Formats: sequence, structure tokens, C-alpha cells
Amino acid sequence: MAELRDERPESLIAAVPATSRAMPHPASSGEPLRALSSITLPPLITALAYFLAAELGGRLAFPSAPVSAIWAPNAILLAALILAPRERWWAYLLAVLPFHFAAQLPDLAFRQVLIQYVANGTESLLGAWVLQRYWQQPRCLDRVRTAFVLVGFAAILAPLITSVLVAGAFTAVHVSDEFWLVVSARTLTNAFAIIALVPLIVHGRERFRSGPREVPFDRVAEAAVLTACLAAVGVVMFAHPATTGLPLTWAAYAPLPFLVWAAMRFGTTGACAAALLLGGLSTWGVLNGHGPFVTGDPVHSALSVVTFQVFAAALLLVFASLMEERKAAAVAEDEARNQRLQLAHLGRVAVLGQLSAAFAHELNQPLTSIMGNAEAAIRMLSSGVIDRRELESILLDILHDDERASQVIQRLRSLLSKGETQRNPMNLNAVVQEVLQLTRSELLTRNVCVTTDFDAQLQAVPGDRVQVQQVVLNLLMNACDAMSNVPPSQRKLTLTTRSEAGGASVELAIEDSGAGIPSGEAERIFQPFVTTKSFGMGLGLAICRSVAEAHHGRLWAENRSGGGAVFRLRLPADGG
Repeated sequence: MAELRDERPESLIAAVPATSRAMPHPASSGEPLRALSSITLPPLITALAYFLAAELGGRLAFPSAPVSAIWAPNAILLAALILAPRERWWAYLLAVLPFHFAAQLPDLAFRQVLIQYVANGTESLLGAWVLQRYWQQPRCLDRVRTAFVLVGFAAILAPLITSVLVAGAFTAVHVSDEFWLVVSARTLTNAFAIIALVPLIVHGRERFRSGPREVPFDRVAEAAVLTACLAAVGVVMFAHPATTGLPLTWAAYAPLPFLVWAAMRFGTTGACAAALLLGGLSTWGVLNGHGPFVTGDPVHSALSVVTFQVFAAALLLVFASLMEERKAAAVAEDEARNQRLQLAHLGRVAVLGQLSAAFAHELNQPLTSIMGNAEAAIRMLSSGVIDRRELESILLDILHDDERASQVIQRLRSLLSKGETQRNPMNLNAVVQEVLQLTRSELLTRNVCVTTDFDAQLQAVPGDRVQVQQVVLNLLMNACDAMSNVPPSQRKLTLTTRSEAGGASVELAIEDSGAGIPSGEAERIFQPFVTTKSFGMGLGLAICRSVAEAHHGRLWAENRSGGGAVFRLRLPADGG
């Protein structure tokens, strides 16, 4: 954070606590020493970083203005408290105390240094407490919510509150009578340091804990080019004598493409690093009397450049966090889609495993017919009496049976296949007929009478043929299971297709004559691991609904008025 200086331009009025938490130093003499180092070393490193930042801030004071160019101690302490357990916060505040006085006492009065220490510690405590309380992952600063909390509370509200208290205390003890100058200068300089440095410290520490990672060369090259371009634009627009007196709008918009580049390609870390680089160049320009921020009033020049830095850093951090959140959402969506595809594949395998006997029968029939016809042809040839028409009929039967067996195998292979969703136009009538042919033997074995009522004018709908076949197959098998306790003569299954809403969608209805759906269970049966069967995992209907929703369609169930249940699958004709 930044602090106000005394009347003497070379001294600073504010003090700040901060630090990044270090990794426990491995000890060489057993567990007690290791435990002691893990407790004491991070606060000591924080205090040392605080002291060096305070010294740097004192040396980077704006000429003839009570404002430091950059005041990082409070940002360092805030980052350290974020990374530390609450029960150890006292150790950080205690460790910073002597370093704070060592950095400030040579130039400031004791009462002034004490006021600043209390204010800086309170500010860091407030920011860290809010961040740890309301963040689900306090070590992750790449979400919009956390960015707003960091900017709105830790970087603006907490410094503003403590700055008002500091200004009031300074007035009460006759240190300074410029109340609003103290408030504005201290708030702005603290805000920029927190926004730019805290994410860098937190992410840097997490990267250090995760161990070394190989960075691709093209990534390094891109970062180098971006840094060079941003530095060149910053020097020209903010530190070159020729830009002194130019409209601020030009300088504000010139680096915008490179700032967006940093935020989109390198996330919050890149955004904060770019804001810090731009802040350093603009500060350098004002310190040397160059750039669009230089005016006749040194205080106005200093506050103008710091205000610009705060707004640029805040907007950049929020934008970068938005991009990171969208990337994370896209990755999560891809993972969910892959898991859904894997689950759907396992569901198909499970259903096909239950129908293995029926598939064996479906293959056995054409193979037996092929063998019989081949033996008849061999006998005809060995007898020496060849009936050309009869032989041609036998060969045609073999071709027909071979094609029938090939179709069964192809359908099985398609249902067992894995891969990405393929959206191609398909006729729902043809999809249902293929599933009925595949399950014909199973339906006969279960004594299920199937009736179809297909709309001959049904339009094609876009979708994945295999996944829709899986839905129909699951619904057919569920209907058969629902009728297992019904007398064979009453096991009736009706499949109906029709167009809905003037052709905007198509609907498949599968009606059974079973016991129906228990009252209040019409939606619950689609939840994962919910089943009314004595076998199975209860995933079939959940997978079917997820497939329907992935096709922007709808799957639901209801009881029939005459007994039994009906499951309806509706798919949009335009694909959603």
C-alpha cells in the first residue's frame, strides 16, 4: 500500500504491513526444529519483505508531493495473512512491528509511526478476514467473485476506512491538518499495490508449492514479445518528453490492446504483471517530469497517475478473472460431457450384456440358414443334377441371410462404439425400427406383443443416432421389465411417433401395460441410482434424460389412464 510523506519530500508518512508466506524450511535436527521453523520462518520472511518494500517506497517518493510512487508493504502483509491460518496471524503482526519502526522512525515521529502501524495492521486484518471468510478457495484469485472482493473490500473499502481513521488521528495529534489529502493519497496508493501485487504473491506461492513445471518455449516467447510491446508503448506514451501535455485519453487507450492480450492469454497473473509494468512506467515518467500526467501541481500529478493505475489495474484484474472463469467453465463442461459419454457407453454395454442371449439367437438364425443352404448346394453339385433356378435361389438365400447377420453385427458395433457426439439428420421411425429388429428375439422370449403407429410424414431431426438408439433400447427394456409380473397375454407394448407443434419437434411415445409409476415418483426415477428393480444400478433413465437434454430435447414419464406407464421423448426438429 502507499503512504503519505511528511512535509519533508524525502520521508513517508505511512507504514504498511505485508508479506508472502514462505514454505517451511527443512530442518536438519529433527521434528521440533522443523516445527519451529515452519512457525517462525514465514513471519520473519514477511517482515523482511515488508521492510524492504517500505524502504523502496520511501526512495520512490514523488518530488514535492506527500505521496509515494508505490507502497507495497501493506499488500505484502495482506497476501501473507491470506495464505496463513488465522491462529498464526498474531505472529505476522508481531514480526512486522520492529521492522515497521526500523523503516519509519528515522524520518517520522514515534506517535505517527505507531498510528500507521495500527492502521496498516487493521487494514490487512480486515482484508484477509473478509477474503478468507467469503472465498471458497482463498488461494485462488482467478474468479470474478474473488476479484470483486479483493478490489472492492481489500483494496478500496478497507484502505478507505483506515485512511479516514489515520487522517483523523493525524489531525488530533497535530501531525497533519490536510485531512482529505491524507485520505485520498493513502487509499489510492494502497489500492494499487494490493490489486497489482496480492494476486502475484498468492499465485507465485502456489506455483512454488506445486513444484517446477516445464514452460513451453512458445509460451515464453509470447510473454517476451508482449512485455517488449507493452514496455515500448508505455515508454512512448508515459515517459517520453514529447508526450508531456498530450490528452490523457491517448495515453490511456494506447496500451489497451496489449493489456487485453495479457489478460486473455496469461490470466490474472499476466494482467497484474502488465498493470504493474504499466504503473512503473507511468510513475517513472512523472518522477522525471514527462508524460501526460505531469501538471503544474505536483500533488495533482501524483494523485492523477496513481488514480489511473488503480482504475487500470482493477478493470484488468476483473476482466482477467472473467476470462479465467469462462475457461474453467469450458473445461468443466468438456469434462462433464466426456463423463456423460463414458457413462452412456457403459450404460449401452450393460444393456447389451443383458441381451446377449437374444443377440446370439439373432445371429444363430441366419448362420444356421446359411449352413443349410450351403449343404443343399453342395449335395446338388455332387449329384451331378444341377437345377440352375434352384441353385440361384439357394445363393440368393445365402446372400440375404449373410446381410441379415451383417446388419446385426453392425448394429452391435455401433452401440458398443465410443466417440464424440455426431449430429446428423436421422429419421426417428428408422431408429426405432432398428432397435426393434435388434431386440426381436428378446421381445419374443418375453412374450411381449409390440404395436407400432409411426407417422409416415415424420421429418428428420438432427442428433446422434447411436445415443438415440440407446435411449429407445433402455426404454424398451424398462417397459419389458415393468411387465414381467403381468400375464403373458396382457404384455402389450405400443410405440407411437408423431410431429408436434406444427413440425417444430417430433415425439416418440412408448406405452406399456405394466404396474405403472408409483405416485410422486415420475421425476425421481430419472435421478441417478434410483431404481425400482431388484437388479441394476439405477443409471439407465438418468443417462437417457442426459442424452435427451444434450440433444436439447425432453424425456418424461407419466401413468396411463388404463394402467401402465408411458415414456415420451421429444426432440426439436432444428436441433435446439
